[in-house]
Amino acid sequence: EKWLTMLTLKMTKHNGKIIYKNDSDKLRYRLFVDKLKEGQDLEFFVDVVSKKASTAQITKVHTCIRLLAGEAGYTFDEMKSIVKEKAGLYIEGEEDLKSFAHCSKDEISMAIEVCNEIGRDFNMDFTQ
Repeated sequence: EKWLTMLTLKMTKHNGKIIYKNDSDKLRYRLFVDKLKEGQDLEFFVDVVSKKASTAQITKVHTCIRLLAGEAGYTFDEMKSIVKEKAGLYIEGEEDLKSFAHCSKDEISMAIEVCNEIGRDFNMDFTQ
């Protein structure tokens, strides 16, 4: 199984500290850390939650699409169109596909779920 080296967590500020929103995120964090090699460098990105798709979500969907394109033999743009079509991300009243930057959190979550579904066909796990 291929391991995707990114992790998305939901956290909140409580009593002056940043804490996990739930035990599932805490466990995913521990599993992620356990898979790292000693001395491996990490890069962190933090974004405040809003109704609009976050930069972290857009980065995640682009990373998934890039990996899927490589496995499936498509270009990045071809795979991006496939994901958007399967997620139903059309501009209202038009046949054109939406930019991920103009998607809501729910819409981008649907695109990430489509990536998860396609990824299963290639034994790729994007759910970390």
